[in-house]
Amino acid sequence: MQVRDLPGWPPNWDPVSRRSNWMVIRGEFGVLKRVLAKQPGSVHVIISLSEADYFGVLYLNAELCDRVVMTLGSHIGKTIAEVAALEIVRS
Repeated sequence: MQVRDLPGWPPNWDPVSRRSNWMVIRGEFGVLKRVLAKQPGSVHVIISLSEADYFGVLYLNAELCDRVVMTLGSHIGKTIAEVAALEIVRS
């Protein structure tokens, strides 16, 4: 399974802070900056685009969350389009 096959991919990207240069974005844009497993069943993905940071949330089962965090975490700095084509690591 590729990242782009995940339910809810790509997530809606919301600005981390509402600075003067923020915009609402949807789609596979930006560069992967950070990925975090938050509460059980959610993965927070932080991207950078045009000198602003955005976050999106994926709601997945616990096993898939761990696999997604492992896969994305090893590709920090790649574009979201590149990340979308990655194969999810099997546990």
